[in-house]
Amino acid sequence: MDFDQLSKQVQALADRQAIIDLCAGYCEGVDRLDRGKLLSVFTEDALCEGPNYKYQGHEEIASMIPILDQMFHYAWHALHNVSVRLDGDTAVAETYCTARHLKRGATPEVGEVLTMTIRYQDRVVRTGSGWKISHRLQIREWVETHVVSGARV
Repeated sequence: MDFDQLSKQVQALADRQAIIDLCAGYCEGVDRLDRGKLLSVFTEDALCEGPNYKYQGHEEIASMIPILDQMFHYAWHALHNVSVRLDGDTAVAETYCTARHLKRGATPEVGEVLTMTIRYQDRVVRTGSGWKISHRLQIREWVETHVVSGARV
């Protein structure tokens, strides 16, 4: 293998990792209700959509934060496999995720958790400030609700 081939492989690995980091950054932004972190993963004009919602652009995407805060004490996302297909300065990614949300009204003794099994399908672009999500589609495979104890509220 020559240096140019190795260099291209290293760049592809770096690009894949940067895109995986975007997926994790989204989860961190949502879980911590961190507007800046959430918006840092999207292009200015990004479309974020799923069952019963569609947010276009940073201001609409940021409006998720107060809605989540009103509904849940906190959220906890776990990423599973992330597949990335690179095509120059664009890519598509699919992320499997389990998202758990402790509903408002929970006490340390008992709480209700909403768990969503999700696939995120993303279109991603390389920008001057790195990779960003330009379109995110949330596909909910199923939703479970169950009671938990020992909740941190």
